[in-house]
Amino acid sequence: MMKTRPIWHDMLKLDLLSGLLLEALVLLVSLLAFHIRYPRLTFSRSWFLNAMYLFLMLPFLVGFFGIAARSFARGAWVRALIRLSLPAQLIGIISAITLCLLPPYCSATRNPKQYLRFDKMNTEMEHELREIFPSEIPQTAMDINYQYYKYESILEETLHLSLGVTMDAEAFQSEADRVQALPVLADADRSSDDTILMLDTIDKQGIEIHITMDRQFRRVIYSASYRIRK
Repeated sequence: MMKTRPIWHDMLKLDLLSGLLLEALVLLVSLLAFHIRYPRLTFSRSWFLNAMYLFLMLPFLVGFFGIAARSFARGAWVRALIRLSLPAQLIGIISAITLCLLPPYCSATRNPKQYLRFDKMNTEMEHELREIFPSEIPQTAMDINYQYYKYESILEETLHLSLGVTMDAEAFQSEADRVQALPVLADADRSSDDTILMLDTIDKQGIEIHITMDRQFRRVIYSASYRIRK
């Protein structure tokens, strides 16, 4: 009867398991350390993060293909992948440490039901955003477009928040009056014509604010973003 070898004596199985554990570790650290509420993999940050995430997957891929090659009795492939197993684990560990500091995950949603449900952030900035945007999306609103994106690492914090809604005449006029009375927009740059008013400013917190009000179609588009270097 063949004796089963412990997993730590089988480098390919060890690679497969360690690859899964390293990916789980990066996700868990990202969720807990950076308070990510709506986790999404982000491949648009930089080529460096993309490369690190691919390196993180290396132990799992070596283990998976090595075990598959062994199942189909591909001896040459098995021997080659066994030689790669230890370097793959070392590269995976280095990548995991890097990605715990510079996570490959952002927090992002387009669901209007999650409107103004933020990740943890600076209290003053959150207050400013809640002042600029309506406290809730009007029940009669149509053509709702909502986007929330936040990325945080040990180097930076980036946020983009936008909302586009079409309202009935009464709700539009009420919201137009509220927006134009906001203290943060008192010195905003204003561009207007017969139907459209655009307001642009950067507040004392460094938040870039853009608001467009279209009187003809009774549509308001709000946008706010910031990027902080730590």
